[in-house]
Amino acid sequence: MRDYWLRQAGKAEDKALVERLWDLLVQVETREMPGFTFFLDPGQQALARSMLESWRQTVAYRCQGGFAGEPERCRLLLFPAAWAEFDFDQPGATVLRVQGRFQFFQPGHRDILGSLLASGIKRELVGDILCTETGIWVAVAQEIVSAIQSQWTRVGPVPIELLPEAEPPLIQRPQGEERLVSLASPRMDALLAQSVGVGRQQAVQWIESGLVRLNWRECLKPDAEIRPGDWLSVQGFGRVLVKEQKGSSKKGRLLFKVEIWSKTGRGG
Repeated sequence: MRDYWLRQAGKAEDKALVERLWDLLVQVETREMPGFTFFLDPGQQALARSMLESWRQTVAYRCQGGFAGEPERCRLLLFPAAWAEFDFDQPGATVLRVQGRFQFFQPGHRDILGSLLASGIKRELVGDILCTETGIWVAVAQEIVSAIQSQWTRVGPVPIELLPEAEPPLIQRPQGEERLVSLASPRMDALLAQSVGVGRQQAVQWIESGLVRLNWRECLKPDAEIRPGDWLSVQGFGRVLVKEQKGSSKKGRLLFKVEIWSKTGRGG
């Protein structure tokens, strides 16, 4: 079974995740010791959930991202399935508020992440980063709170203090731009071209070049079938969610409602 999941994992980073998760599953099942993954992005979470489905009789899990609402990066807490009836839980993520005099320097997500990594903190130990007009917050692995408070002391020119947040703020997915697209067939290249506003051949080139992910997994097939609930992640552009199929047009073309988030603003 382990070799099967290693074959399913495409990139080296996914294979490393399979190895870590397999060792953790064996630990939970054989020694009845709960354990955490690192913070996983949505694609890694999808791979982990697929693996965990094979162990559902003996291993249960919970997602923890620290923030309230819909954090994107989460850790998975794995524990014996028999413990689920006792509502077992164990904190694995802490949200820290970043305090500093930012009157003349307003850091964004890239500034925060860059200074964090420069301080020696690994990305896999950091969850979502929330930068708003009212403050800056970072989710981190529970076990590194003390270390990060001593190691991460500046963002750019500004000295900072990190304070645990008793009531983490809410993370909600921003509203994108909704569109209705008309397709002859439910192909990924056709939906991508109409959603992003490029030619069909351009969409095919993006897909075959590995710039597009389907449900956060690499997919190099332009003719891959898309369904409601699917996500397309386009490197350099943003994301497209296939929300629902709205039937067919009078000419027999398939109608899909999509929601689009571009990196240049809301929607395309």
